[in-house]
Amino acid sequence: MPGSGGITQARQRLRSEPVQGLFAEVAATVAEQLTAGAFLGGRRLMAIGGFEWDAPDTPENAAAFGFAGPGADDAARPAYPKVRVVTVSECASHAVADAAMGGVAGKGAGEQSLARKLYRRLEEDWLLIADRNLFNWADWRTAAYPGAAPLWRVKADLTLPVLEILPDGSYSSVLVSPKIRGKARQALIEAARAGEDLGRTSPPRPGGRVRGPRPRRRREGRGDRAGHHDHRDDGSPGPVARAGLPSAVGARDREQAAQNPPARPLLRSRGLQAVG
Repeated sequence: MPGSGGITQARQRLRSEPVQGLFAEVAATVAEQLTAGAFLGGRRLMAIGGFEWDAPDTPENAAAFGFAGPGADDAARPAYPKVRVVTVSECASHAVADAAMGGVAGKGAGEQSLARKLYRRLEEDWLLIADRNLFNWADWRTAAYPGAAPLWRVKADLTLPVLEILPDGSYSSVLVSPKIRGKARQALIEAARAGEDLGRTSPPRPGGRVRGPRPRRRREGRGDRAGHHDHRDDGSPGPVARAGLPSAVGARDREQAAQNPPARPLLRSRGLQAVG
């Protein structure tokens, strides 16, 4: 029987390609319909996030992955090169369904860059949870387009216009491409507020309409230049609002919210449909 050293040496001779192929074959969700915490509203709960691993301090690893902080020639550099990993995992089982790996130094070494490799491979019935570091307009659009539903935290400086005050104290809003400004942007917001169809489109054209997951008030999803989501209108810092769903509405809206139980604020997509 080979010892642990022999297995390590055989693994080094094998290189990475067969292991990548094996991962592609076995990486999958494992939760079933009766698994506690696996589904919400008919969608499988998934999460995307990143972390770092230490790699053996070899010239090859240093060149491929780099060091966090100072460069390889700096005396104050860390002892080991770092590998950055971004995974899509099942929330209930913690099973990894997909992953991308890269270095921590140089262009394209951030979590966002690695996550972009995974968005096109999302399944249509997934509800994908992500932290605020991953949100930007283009990536959110890409993640939503295959039919998955992004449920992402956002930063506090994201402007969310009020479209409609909802009975539970939340309100619907709209995400508009940052490339659309001035009167054109305001026109889109007013059209969304009036309930107009903003026009179906497909990436990379800007936008995607979404709607917050209120079971009693859900609308049919449709792809366009904007994305709807909900959060509280009274300014109170709910679990997601603290992470960056700001609220700025008038006193009349706050009075209405006081008469209704507040809702957990969410930002999610309902599967964009490309036409033409």
